[in-house]
Amino acid sequence: MKPARSGDELAILAMEKEISRLSAAAEKYKAEADEVCDIVSEFIAIDNEVNAVINSGKSAIDVHKSLDSLQKRQERANRVIGKDLMTILNKQYLAETERDNLGMVLSGLRFRFEMRMKK
Repeated sequence: MKPARSGDELAILAMEKEISRLSAAAEKYKAEADEVCDIVSEFIAIDNEVNAVINSGKSAIDVHKSLDSLQKRQERANRVIGKDLMTILNKQYLAETERDNLGMVLSGLRFRFEMRMKK
């Protein structure tokens, strides 16, 4: 039977798990913020494609199908543009700051734990 892990070992494992969770959250918010910032180019691309479809000379049925797919992209882009960028950036900053702060504490705890294990 393995001996029970010490409180320090358990604390280190819990902190590592929390750092992983905070890192994932920060990455999620970063991706969401990037999406909001880049959505203007999506609107431009949709507009260009609408103009190309209308001027293509295709049949009305083909034009209708193309415009339906572009409408779905437009609706998604409208949902994205409706997000509050400052709220997303604040959440990203908070997750990154908490991750970094916990990382500093974890580093000190690991150092002290390793020093005690060498004795």
